[in-house]
Amino acid sequence: MGTSEVSFRGREFSAPDPALDVWFKLLVDAIDAMATRPEWLNEIRDDWYIQATEELGFGHVPALDSHLTDDDRVAWVLTLAKQAYQRLEGFGDPISAKTLSSLGAGKSGFDRDVPAKAFRDAALSFIALLENRADS
Repeated sequence: MGTSEVSFRGREFSAPDPALDVWFKLLVDAIDAMATRPEWLNEIRDDWYIQATEELGFGHVPALDSHLTDDDRVAWVLTLAKQAYQRLEGFGDPISAKTLSSLGAGKSGFDRDVPAKAFRDAALSFIALLENRADS
C-alpha cells in the first residue's frame, strides 16, 4: 500500500493511497450529484475520477494548485468536501468491505472491513488544507 502527498499553496499532508482512492471518489460523487456546475469543476471531476478508480503507479496528484486558482473555486470544493465527509461519516466504523467496494474506488476493491480512521483522517486533512488550518 502506497502513500501520497497532497499539496496546496505550499502545505501538504500524507495519506494512504486506498484512503485517497475512497476520498476522491466521494468527492466525484458529490460533484456528480450537483444539478448544475461550472465547467472548471468538470475538469476536476474527470481528473479525480481517474485517480480514484485506476492504479496509475505513481500515487495521487490531485493538482489542487492548478485547479483551485482562486478563492471562489476553493469555496466550491470545500463545500463539496464537507458534503463528502458527511457521507463518509454515515458509513459507520468499521466501514464494511461491501460499502467500500460499492463506491468503485480503487482498481481492486476491498476484501475486508476497514477502520474508518484512515479515511476520516485523509478527509479531515484535505478539508484543513483547503481551510488553510495548521492541522493538515
